[in-house]
Amino acid sequence: MSGEAKCLCANCGSNFELPVGLARFIARCPKCKSQKINIVLNSDKLISERSSATGLELIESKIPVGLVAWDYNNDQNNSTLQQINRQKSSRHLEIIQFDSSQPLAVFFDHKRKKFNLTSLTHCDCTDFNRQKNVKPCMHIYRVAIEMGLIEPKYFGWEKEYVIANKLSREESERLVKLPIDCTQWGGWASEVHESGIQKNRQYRAYFINNVEIEAVLEKSQHEDSCAWRIHGYNVSLNKCNCPDFLKRKLPCKHIYAAAISYGLKLPLSQKEYESARDQGLGMVFVFDISE
Repeated sequence: MSGEAKCLCANCGSNFELPVGLARFIARCPKCKSQKINIVLNSDKLISERSSATGLELIESKIPVGLVAWDYNNDQNNSTLQQINRQKSSRHLEIIQFDSSQPLAVFFDHKRKKFNLTSLTHCDCTDFNRQKNVKPCMHIYRVAIEMGLIEPKYFGWEKEYVIANKLSREESERLVKLPIDCTQWGGWASEVHESGIQKNRQYRAYFINNVEIEAVLEKSQHEDSCAWRIHGYNVSLNKCNCPDFLKRKLPCKHIYAAAISYGLKLPLSQKEYESARDQGLGMVFVFDISE
């Protein structure tokens, strides 16, 4: 073999180049002196070197078939559940080094304490090598994203949680500014109940009234101006002393449970609740944050 070999220390992450002929016999990283060295001859052929009792043993990476001409613009191929999850996971990867001319990237997995070496066609990760039908792993997707070959439109669950919380907070701020409507129950504008975040609370209210019916206790209309006691909270059609209401000043699940108990009609119907429940859904509305 001839040419320069890219060398990566699996211990400290240092990288360096050596003539291929010499790389076979270099047993230590020049920085930390570790014998755990990974070697790449080029972006299409990965070669791993691992320490052994007698020195370094050259082992060709077990990649029978590389990824060939994957179409990153093909929504059908890139939008399966598995590929979406891989794209989501790619957003959390830490890039130790990236060479756009190859292209070639080195990633570090803090959870597994492991380095991964990746090009657009190969990766030494377990996921890529165990696939029967070769598809991009999360590392290859990240290389593709860095090269601008695919739009990073899917977020990991942690990022989705942060964005969803922000959108929910903004929606609550919008709803609480709506004027009081004395013609509607509780004085709430009908637009409040039509909001997706409020329908999620209506969904949970139906659960209370259908499954936890013993949690709904009616009180006299004149007792502390509260007609119900639900989950230990004093509830009327316009207020509740639960944390959700005290924080947002908008109808909580307890107020909606009281409304259902009172026979009031909500935007989310009993039939819609049952359909969502039968599907095992935890909520009926989620923000569209895929783009």
